[in-house]
Amino acid sequence: MNFATFSGEIIKSGDIDPDYIFMINYKNVYGVDKTFELYKKKILIYNLHSELLLTENLIKESEIKFGAERQKSKRYFEEWNNNLKRLTINHLKKFQGVNYLIFRENFKKIKGMGDWACWKTADIMEKVFDIKMKYDSDTFLLAYEYPLKGLLMLNNYPEEPEIYKKNKSLFLNHLSEAKKQLKGLNKTQYFDSENILEIETLLCKYHSFKHKKYTPQDDLNKLRKIKKDSRLEKYHKLIP
Repeated sequence: MNFATFSGEIIKSGDIDPDYIFMINYKNVYGVDKTFELYKKKILIYNLHSELLLTENLIKESEIKFGAERQKSKRYFEEWNNNLKRLTINHLKKFQGVNYLIFRENFKKIKGMGDWACWKTADIMEKVFDIKMKYDSDTFLLAYEYPLKGLLMLNNYPEEPEIYKKNKSLFLNHLSEAKKQLKGLNKTQYFDSENILEIETLLCKYHSFKHKKYTPQDDLNKLRKIKKDSRLEKYHKLIP
């Protein structure tokens, strides 16, 4: 499956990031403040089932199951959780319209918030809370390594992001070609293939797909398993 076909499929199904669809649905029912508390769990856990069980006080911290992106949180969860307790949505609203790299510089001052957490937070801020920052090619180049690996792979280059950092014109050419491949894909209520945040996610997922670590529908299927847990029945209708 080529990049354009793959991207069109997961945008149409919502599998590009079904967690965001759930959070939008959650916000519509429970409001911004409770959704922001869920976001803080997500950025540390990245497993919606555990996030909801913890929200409902149905599991202890020692019983949390962490997503692949946050395995190292196991060791530092209590400390990092305490670091985020004072964070409010008003802190993040101050970055409306600001260059992402300025936000990243500030957000990384919170211990435990590295490049992945910064980029994921920015994505959630825009999709769920409508707090939009400024992004450009430099943002993409400096933000997070896995989209760069995906872009290199797409162009049959070794997956070494330093290649682009040493040759920016090559990076710009490859990014331009990737955008051309995505042009014309149908937008949905939630996702737009011309948004640079979406391009990043698509490249990450295509990278995982080509390395046999992901297939379309995987993330939706994970979320839908929550419907088998009767303790969380009140959330079942919010799952895409």
